[in-house]
This record gives sequence, structure tokens and C-alpha cells, in this order.
Amino acid sequence: MTLTTLSRRFVVNTILSVSLSMGILQCSSVIALADQGKSPPRNDELKKMLDSGRCDQVWQEVWKVARTGNSETLASIALLLIAYRGLVPPSYFSLSKSAVAEYSVNNFVALILYGRNDEDASQMLRRSGILDDDQMNSVSADDIKHIREVNKCFKSKENTLDLCFDKAIKLKIIPSFEQYIALMDRAPRPAFCLPGKNGP
Repeated sequence: MTLTTLSRRFVVNTILSVSLSMGILQCSSVIALADQGKSPPRNDELKKMLDSGRCDQVWQEVWKVARTGNSETLASIALLLIAYRGLVPPSYFSLSKSAVAEYSVNNFVALILYGRNDEDASQMLRRSGILDDDQMNSVSADDIKHIREVNKCFKSKENTLDLCFDKAIKLKIIPSFEQYIALMDRAPRPAFCLPGKNGP
């Protein structure tokens, strides 16, 4: 399971539905920051920060909004920053090349599930679930079983997104959102971007 595989599936397949011309964050996410009395950089400033390698600064700006539960921002981090631009969220340990891919996938899955109420995220989950079988090469048999169960849940329109999300937490595919916030807030190693992921 690699970040390249994720990029093909999650970004290339959704690139028509995600408006990259609007920048890294959708307008409502930036407005949410402003409503909280913060002064966020504009979208073009975020892009410049990414282009100049200031990925940790970008993470800090978007995480301020994402940690409040803003679905659009959570989904944008997964779809645009992690999968498309190669941003690796803060961590606790130095990550080897193989560990970076797994860590990125884990964070992508968590953030897309936390952002499940975003239109792009919900469409992707309804269409594809979390991961396809061909993306689970390094996943244990038990985890594959759990992921397939959650995928089946998401693909059935009879189930609510929240029901499937709760199932993902119960099966320990992802931590609760509160646990994830605590993990990200306390992680000592800053976010960074993978080399060569320059986006559009």
C-alpha cells in the first residue's frame, strides 16, 4: 500500500469533484478561522508555503480549523494535503521511507472518516469505501476483514455515514476524533512534505 496508489485512487478519481482552482482550503474553512478571531493566510499564501517547503506551518494553520471538527477542512487535509501534496502530519517518531507510506495512509483514512460529512469525502466513501483490496498488501488479515466490513457499510446507502464511522472506531481502524486530536496536538515531530509532491 503506497501513497502513490492512494493518490491514483483518491485524488485522480476525485479531481473533477474537488476544485483545485479554489486553493488548498475551501472558502468556508478560511471563514471559520476568521470567525474564531484568527487571521488565516489566504489560499494562495498556503500554496506558497507548501511550494517553499513550509509544510509544518501549513499544517498548523489548517489544523486549527480541522481540530474543531470542520468536515470540509478535515477532508481537504486528506484529499489535497496528504494525498495530493504529500504532507505527512506530525508524528512521535522518526519515520523510515516504508513507515511514512503507512503513516500517511493511516492519517488519510482517519481524516477522510472524520471529514465524512464533506460532500467529496462522503461521495468517495459511498463509492469506494476506505481502501480497495489491492491497496491492502501490508494490512493484516484481521484488519482486512474489518476494513471490508466498514467498506460494505459505507457502500450500502441503507446505512448512515455516522453508523459506518462508529463501526470503524469500534473495530479500531481509527481512534476516536478526540483521541486523534490529542495525538496530533502532542506529537513532538513537525509535519513535513514528501519530496517531489508539488501538486498542480
